[in-house]
Amino acid sequence: MAKAKKCKHCGEWLVDASKAAVTQQPVRKESYFGSQYLYDKVWINLLFWVTIAGAFIQAVHQSGFTVSESTRSYLKFIRYAGEIPEAVGDFLCAFGEICFITLLMKVFSNFHKPLKGWFVTYIVFAVIFLLISLLSGESQDETVSLSEAVLGLAIIIPILIPIILLPIMIVSNYEGNIKTLGWVMIGYTIASIIAGLVANYIVPIAAFLIIFLIDFFYYRYLRDTLTII
Repeated sequence: MAKAKKCKHCGEWLVDASKAAVTQQPVRKESYFGSQYLYDKVWINLLFWVTIAGAFIQAVHQSGFTVSESTRSYLKFIRYAGEIPEAVGDFLCAFGEICFITLLMKVFSNFHKPLKGWFVTYIVFAVIFLLISLLSGESQDETVSLSEAVLGLAIIIPILIPIILLPIMIVSNYEGNIKTLGWVMIGYTIASIIAGLVANYIVPIAAFLIIFLIDFFYYRYLRDTLTII
């Protein structure tokens, strides 16, 4: 037959055997981050602590946790963090996240399926999310109307969709600790949403610890993943 690749009688290849073997082999999935793709520890650590500073300010404001003048001195820095505008925390944390994702994109550019389009989409929507947060500011009223809540969800959900899709694509296309990275990103997004929703209904110090520790361990994981050991 015209489409035959191998003679069924004598076994002779009718096309180049090496090409036939290549077409039959599945594409290898990378399973780990080679050290040649990673970054120097010093400035990755600097980026990490800038991001954590922003996450700390965010956690103080989102939880409503305050420290009185009479509280022990080792907790006074929480009160000082509360005096810093929440927009500063939003900017620092979002800046760090965007930088980390950009560095990841450069690492993935060396892989068999770089997912560049997904990374670029994530970064664009993360910037949009930051701009919305900075422009909206803090609500003057403690209560939010139903219409405002629905409008907020209508804006936020389409932004979160591509941010969730990137780690799903990582999980689908890679193995080993690269796949683990995708699951960690999914878990972080879900945990952050839940923590934000329940923050107003639990003890402020508990809300503060939950929100901050979620960010701390996530960004520490990204730092360790991207750093040459």
